[in-house]
Amino acid sequence: MAGEVRDTVNAPRQQGWLLKVDEYGCLVPGCELVSGVEEPKSSDDSESSDGCTLLLYPNPVSAALQVYFFAPAGGEHHFRILDAQGREWRRFSTRLSEVTLLVEVGGLPGGVYYLQCLRERQVVRVEGFVKR
Repeated sequence: MAGEVRDTVNAPRQQGWLLKVDEYGCLVPGCELVSGVEEPKSSDDSESSDGCTLLLYPNPVSAALQVYFFAPAGGEHHFRILDAQGREWRRFSTRLSEVTLLVEVGGLPGGVYYLQCLRERQVVRVEGFVKR
């Protein structure tokens, strides 16, 4: 929610923000399910050459998948959700270098899916998730 107060008697305009969070301090439900500790990555599991980071939560997901994305600034990144048979179910994009996107997946059938991150039509990162 956002608000603004205007006083007509020579007072400056005031703006305020009120954010409702849950008992974990999460703005979006389920953020407490992401661990801040990462296991060491092997050389085969390192970040892609453009330094793209992709975190999905909660996993498994029921209705809305939260996608944390970080990459060096510049350009547009495209995303697509594929099922285990390679069929495309969703497509979206961002020009932001760091963002958490909320992707509605409630209409997808239950199963295993893969979120691909593409830059210049090349897949730079893939993360899997389970839809309940």
